[in-house]
Amino acid sequence: MFHRSSQKKHWLFENSEVIAQAQSQSNQTYIEAATKRCKKHNMSPSNDFLQYHEEKLLLIYYSQYINDVCHKFKPPVPFSVTGTSLAYFKRFYLNTSVMEFHPREMAFLSIYLACKVDEYNVSIDQFMDQVCSQPNPSLQMFIIDNELLMLQKLNFHLTVHCPYRPLEGFMIDLKTNKEQIGIDDPEIYRQKTEQFLMKCSLTDAVLLFPPSQIALAALSYGIGEKFDTYIRKIAGKQSIAKLVSKIKEIRNNVINFKFPSRDEVSFIEEKLKGCRDGENDPHSDEYHARDNARKEAKEMQKRKKMEELSNIQQAEERMLATDMSISE
Repeated sequence: MFHRSSQKKHWLFENSEVIAQAQSQSNQTYIEAATKRCKKHNMSPSNDFLQYHEEKLLLIYYSQYINDVCHKFKPPVPFSVTGTSLAYFKRFYLNTSVMEFHPREMAFLSIYLACKVDEYNVSIDQFMDQVCSQPNPSLQMFIIDNELLMLQKLNFHLTVHCPYRPLEGFMIDLKTNKEQIGIDDPEIYRQKTEQFLMKCSLTDAVLLFPPSQIALAALSYGIGEKFDTYIRKIAGKQSIAKLVSKIKEIRNNVINFKFPSRDEVSFIEEKLKGCRDGENDPHSDEYHARDNARKEAKEMQKRKKMEELSNIQQAEERMLATDMSISE
């Protein structure tokens, strides 16, 4: 399934440099567009835009935020919803700057869309009750207004293959062959394995490696030395060296991964306030002005359509009256 998927064809990249280049280009594109827009309106552009590495730290922070929100659901959403949410979030920001759309709002939108795609049935009102302690009509309207935008940014590729499913397959295989491998109970490694997957979800692994390799890396970390026996059992002699290399690469990325400090995030968040696009801020006057203009345009279009229908009806009535007078 995965080898024929849109994920493998369109959303799996050769290396992290390709991802960095795309995100860096998005950062530069936004800065150029914002500067040009300010000059057009005789405004002074911000002298303190976010740099690429600052955007990256903020995306890491909000990846963890997605994990936390999904975990707080009652009942907690399935792992597949969390994994799909994170995949949507990371794909969206491949070609979009965080200065254009704040990752907090897009985190909620990613989760909401993932719930729908993974058939975790929840209405928008129920969703808002789960994720917000207080009513937040601005956020709710933002989610509704921008759902199509996210679908377009994802190129309508909505099926996500997460590492949780292959992990369960490997766990079943381990239980079936535990005597040959020398493992009494594979379940004792589950907690450590899932902790690895949780940390891995904060990296770009989903954009770089197939889900089965990520699952094997998690098992390698969780089980330790006995995993070598298992990998030799399931991998062919010709492919084992390449597979082991990929597993080590994933493990090293996760082990060496550093989460940004609260001070770093606070500094970037404060800096973002001065350079984000107000038209995409659901709490800004610009956003509501644009929203009102859109509603007025829609209402005018509706009135124009009604007038056209009325004119057609009047014309038909006049023709009918003319036909009746002729017949008399």
